[in-house]
Amino acid sequence: MTGRPFIIIILIVVLGWRLLTQYNIQSDVSKNVHESAQTYPELVKLRMLLYEKVSSRVSKILPSPHSDLLLGLTLGFDDIGENRLFNSYLKKTGTLHVVVVSGFNISLVLSFIVRVVGNKYSRKDFVIIYLCLFLYTIVTGFNPPVVRAFVMSLFQGLGKISGRAIPIIQILVASSLIMLIANPLYLTNLSFILSFTATLGLFMFSMYFHMLFEQLKLSKNMLIQDLTASLSAQVLVWPIISYYFGEISLISPLANMFSLWTIPISTILGFLLLTCVFISEQLGSLAGILIFPFLDTFVFLIEVFGRLPFASVVYKLTFLQLAAYYIAVGIILVWLKLKFNKCP
Repeated sequence: MTGRPFIIIILIVVLGWRLLTQYNIQSDVSKNVHESAQTYPELVKLRMLLYEKVSSRVSKILPSPHSDLLLGLTLGFDDIGENRLFNSYLKKTGTLHVVVVSGFNISLVLSFIVRVVGNKYSRKDFVIIYLCLFLYTIVTGFNPPVVRAFVMSLFQGLGKISGRAIPIIQILVASSLIMLIANPLYLTNLSFILSFTATLGLFMFSMYFHMLFEQLKLSKNMLIQDLTASLSAQVLVWPIISYYFGEISLISPLANMFSLWTIPISTILGFLLLTCVFISEQLGSLAGILIFPFLDTFVFLIEVFGRLPFASVVYKLTFLQLAAYYIAVGIILVWLKLKFNKCP
């Protein structure tokens, strides 16, 4: 047995011990969020202070749901959840996961910090870079997708410094296990579950969808690349959405394909706007002019797709159906790996 799988097995054993001896896991996600707030009261106060200062300035520049989107994409505030109509469109189109702070933010912030600090492969700079990145993780309220992305990035950085290439799926699994050992309540945190399954699906299935579109001579199209990413993530995500919300989006791949390109641009310009509003209101307004077309395009597309009568169907998977589906997906994945003799 090689070293890394052995370490992962040890992490699984430790997690099992923690679950059995110290925690009584509940399936109520809202209860988990409430308990997290009790665990980090100072963090909650800090975020509320930040929210009050930022949201009031952003809402003067952008209307809702545009301002809600910006705050969700950059700092992880869930104002979009209070807009019931638009939130229902996001659920119907299967795009709810793209309007919150995610691992993509970690890569953006990491790139920016590296440009400011210098060489991330220098041990001294490495420590400074990841301390700054950890501060951003704190600002987002330890949002599970961001924490996972931070731990994964840390593992990748340590691997490169030590000259060892670690398979990305092993990094994902090890990072998630460490998070669960630190806080087993993540096991029933929907944000954590969706983030993990979407990322796992992306790593495991994107190669096969890319090969399919390559045969159709479509792989170089930017929209098809977004469709590839969406389909890969949805393979593992849609059953969880059905299990928790009792709804299945029929147009999620299409909605993601046409709207996903606006998210990276909106996130980058969103960070610019947040910086500008603290310098002057005029600069903030100029930044708002830049970002509004991209946010508005996303809002328009989601509203159009969300209003379609066949956008989604009401169906709630049972736990047995959920388990059977994932077993079937596992069998198909093994068959694909044997057929193409490639490991994603």
